[in-house]
Amino acid sequence: KTVSTREIEPSKVDLPTTPARPRPTARLSIQLAVLAALTTGLSFATQWFIVTRLGPGLETDTIFAGLAIPQLVIAVVSNPFTYVLVPLFAHEDHATLGPESWGLFLICSFLFAALALGLWVTAAWWVPVLVPGFSGPAQQATVHLTRIQLLGMVCLGVSAVPRSVYHSRNEFIWAGFSATIA
Repeated sequence: KTVSTREIEPSKVDLPTTPARPRPTARLSIQLAVLAALTTGLSFATQWFIVTRLGPGLETDTIFAGLAIPQLVIAVVSNPFTYVLVPLFAHEDHATLGPESWGLFLICSFLFAALALGLWVTAAWWVPVLVPGFSGPAQQATVHLTRIQLLGMVCLGVSAVPRSVYHSRNEFIWAGFSATIA
């Protein structure tokens, strides 16, 4: 016998329940705005300090040229990776989220470390291609600064996994705070 939907009593239907997500409050919005402003302000202050302390010139150019590839990797690989992981983690319960995110964190650590190591070893070859107008000593300084900044690339790249976990749990303050301290 076929049962129509009209014959089923609503009280007898077991619907899957999902935990209610907390609604963002005005306080949370203000905290997030402050963290975003702080992150932007710190980024601006860092660049301002470099330019005012060293002044415009070759030294400043080497610092910003050394940032090129590490920042490109962060912008193209790490940041979008965060947005891909959030929906995947959002459906996980807390019991399975921990081991899965830890495993993914270790895999990302290995991959970003391997990428940084490869870039570190080959920096003497590809950095002069990026800055052909620099003199020999300036190119060497750029290679040295790029190698230092590759470590920061690893740290920021690996932070995509914890940021995704925090976003998927609606814990936006920790995700914003980690961006500020990074």
